[in-house]
Parts: sequence; structure tokens; C-alpha cells
Amino acid sequence: MKIALCQLNSITGNVDYNTRQICAMIREAADAGARLAIFPEMSVTGYPPKDLLEYPDFVDSAGDALTTIQDTCVKARVDCLVGTVQTNMFGGKKELLNAAAYLSASGGVQFGFKKLLPTYDVFDEQRYFHPCPPDSPPLVIGYSGVRDMPGGILRIGVSICEDIWNDSQFWKDDRLYEFDPVERIAKSGANLIVNISASPFVVGKP
Repeated sequence: MKIALCQLNSITGNVDYNTRQICAMIREAADAGARLAIFPEMSVTGYPPKDLLEYPDFVDSAGDALTTIQDTCVKARVDCLVGTVQTNMFGGKKELLNAAAYLSASGGVQFGFKKLLPTYDVFDEQRYFHPCPPDSPPLVIGYSGVRDMPGGILRIGVSICEDIWNDSQFWKDDRLYEFDPVERIAKSGANLIVNISASPFVVGKP
């Protein structure tokens, strides 16, 4: 199974531009014979969108963009995993979730949500997002007929950026969070983990 890893230099706040780039890369992935195209965290909005998330019209435009991207997936016959924002359905004060949207070539839509929200250095995600509850099922995408996988089934567990940065063996005494989303993904039966991530732009950063 061929997977396209789509490195995207999104423009923060320019949803139309980002959507055009995403759709173009989906078509490129289709031409290359890929079955799944994977994009970074918050590709639709750019990262970090910060106070743009306070504007309902901006959030709505991200939702409209997903419809456009979904249409492209169906026409190109390629599945897509793309970072975006979604309305919080878990309760709490924050209205939004940092989300990974899985858009299938058959027209289906599934979401996974970021559980660990960084609030250090250049990050301030708890200002804008509600963390996905630890007991919420992870997003796991299944593909059949994949060689070298047990039973021919590939199960892709999806995590978002910070979610992969809390391994107890690596951090030991320096863990920032009590919960490790990767452990939960592994227990769900995933045999491959995909982490979509993005890094804020800094002048002079390689």
C-alpha cells in the first residue's frame, strides 16, 4: 500500500490557499498511485491560527474547506488525513478541538482529536482548545489486503503532535502529562501509528 506524506507550507489564516494546495497534492498523490494522503496538523487553517479561532466565520470556513477536500478525495479516489478544527462535543469552556479528519474516497468522514495540549515555549493551545478526554476512543483507520501485515490488515492509529511526546520510558521523571495517548492507540489494535504535527514559524528556523 502506497501512502503519500504531503509536506505542506500552509499560510496561517488563508484557508482558501491552504485548501487549494491540499487538493492539488491529493491529485498528485492519486497520480503517484497512493491510496492515502497524509497532511500536517491544522493544515486547513495554518498553524497556529491563534485568535483567528475567536471568529466564527473563520471556523466555518475551515468546515467548508473540508467539504471541498472531501469532493477532491472522491474524484481522485484517494483517502486523506488532514489537520483542522472541530466544534467541541465533550463539554467544558472551550468551544473547539484540534482535530484530524479522515476523509475517505467513498465519501465517509471520521475524526480524531488531540488529547495533550502544549502550553509552553511558543505554544498556547489550552487558550483555544479543549483536550480530548483520555477515555475517548482513538481514531484507527483500517485497510485490508495489505502485504506483510497480520491477516493482511493495516490498522493506522492517528495521533496529533504533542500526543506522541509523553513516552514514560523516554521522559521518565520529566513527563508533562499523566496520560500517554500512544499507549491507548496501541491497545486499540493499531499496528502502525501516524502522528500529524506542525511547528510554528520562527525567523531563522531551518
